[in-house]
Amino acid sequence: MKIKSLPIRDYVWPDIPLKPHQTADFLSHEILGFIGRHKSLFDNADELIRRMHNSGHHYTVVQIGSDKGALNITAYGKDAIRDVENWWKIYKKVNNIRPDNQIICKEKYTLSYDARPHTYRADTLLINRRKARELEALENNPSAYYETFERYLTANFLPLYNLIGHRHDKEKHDVTPRILQIKKHPRTYKVFRQYRRPGFDVVFQTVLRLPVHFRMGESTALGYGKITHL
Repeated sequence: MKIKSLPIRDYVWPDIPLKPHQTADFLSHEILGFIGRHKSLFDNADELIRRMHNSGHHYTVVQIGSDKGALNITAYGKDAIRDVENWWKIYKKVNNIRPDNQIICKEKYTLSYDARPHTYRADTLLINRRKARELEALENNPSAYYETFERYLTANFLPLYNLIGHRHDKEKHDVTPRILQIKKHPRTYKVFRQYRRPGFDVVFQTVLRLPVHFRMGESTALGYGKITHL
């Protein structure tokens, strides 16, 4: 069966300042809250809020991030791209934003498995508290610690498969990452509703080719877990 391609758009608005710790507030007030306050300007605003909040998706299809101190939004799939562009068209009009400076990267991602592994770095990848406790119990056992983290990374590939409607055959393609380096952050990070999550920087290899614009772990909607191809 032919694997479907996934359209991805990565937007940066250089004239809209946004720091990494401000992403949750921006999503709540300037996207979801804005749509709620201006329902008459949107077609089916309640449904748009549901989609922009990523309810019911296997992978967060609208992600708010900070790129060099400016607003960055990544959208996965045609519906999410349309939603983001519809929001921006109305948002800039209501707020009289001029000039309309945008940097748009267009990606057409097709999942593939390659003979030679690719190397990636995940920056500030967040994990939930249950997984954090499991890892803490293994800190004196490096082999088990790495194996547990590798399983966690492998599980993070599943939402990507679901997003493009791909059924992964693990017997045919072993995508288990090989971790090269893990660095645990000395602090935790605020997500929604004052919850906080521990963060890690992870360098790993896998034969699965990931999108150029991709995030992994908890709270990808807020820009955490950004992947860099090394």
